[in-house]
Amino acid sequence: MLENYYQMVREMGELGLMSTQSWHTVKFSQVARPFLEPSRNMELRNPAAAFTDCLLQYKEAAQFVGFMEIEDLLFPVNANYYYEEFEREYEGSMQISALYYQIVEEQSVKYASPDQQSLRALLANAQPGETLRRGRSIVRTERYNSTWTHYSTQAERQPIYLSEQGEQPHHLSKKAITTNAFLRFKNLQYGTEDQLNATVIPQNPMSQDSLLLNEEALKEIEEGIRETLLLPTLQEFIKKLPTEDFYSTKLRECLDEQKSGKGYCVNTKSCKLPSNDKIPCRHSDGLYHSGRIMKPYTWHFVTEFYFTRNLGCYE
Repeated sequence: MLENYYQMVREMGELGLMSTQSWHTVKFSQVARPFLEPSRNMELRNPAAAFTDCLLQYKEAAQFVGFMEIEDLLFPVNANYYYEEFEREYEGSMQISALYYQIVEEQSVKYASPDQQSLRALLANAQPGETLRRGRSIVRTERYNSTWTHYSTQAERQPIYLSEQGEQPHHLSKKAITTNAFLRFKNLQYGTEDQLNATVIPQNPMSQDSLLLNEEALKEIEEGIRETLLLPTLQEFIKKLPTEDFYSTKLRECLDEQKSGKGYCVNTKSCKLPSNDKIPCRHSDGLYHSGRIMKPYTWHFVTEFYFTRNLGCYE
């Protein structure tokens, strides 16, 4: 993570604006056949491990947990609040394991100056792109014990008995949501002054009969963002944030090169990033250990872990 963003997020946590938990990079001292090293192959930096850790921590504290990336946005379109919308979608059913949303990639604009950050400009200039094959899940925590990156393969079609009388079980399965979707904003381009002043509220990409959100809600969010960015204790960190692209461009070039090759699992872990003294990064490290090879599982663990800005920016 970029050092200045890391410090800003920590300060926002101190102010009670958000809650974050550092996730130690998952590494392995050895991975023997027939297994693949998950950080470089199947699980693409192990989000499934991070998501499952989050799920287990909040299993008894939250009714719903969502598994998503930092560039994903989801707006409640069938209710005023997330909780109300999720409850409506579950419909009191005991057979729904998760609400499964499609991901719609969006192209839009961004601005280098913190003073110009605008959700309205982001949404008003959004251009829908590809609908991705894999989606994201919102789950009831009591029905999940682990998860894959997109949904739990363990929860699907699992029998649930509501009593001990041997009655016919319920079988859990995810519910595909057709009236809403996650919006994924990637590869944003720098916008113009005219685009910053755009006022159009976009349609819900899954339903042309409704807006993505109403004017009142958008205005409230915009004011909240502006008030947060103007907090004196945050201004110190905001002024140090990068105002030009560097690592994102390098990563995009690397991934495009991987996609054009053969036999690659597209993954930023295979990218080598140059250092930039003006944009330091924060990384975790430690002593990684692997137990003796066993079947079906081999144990891997870490000791003496720490976070530092002295490892450079690498993937």
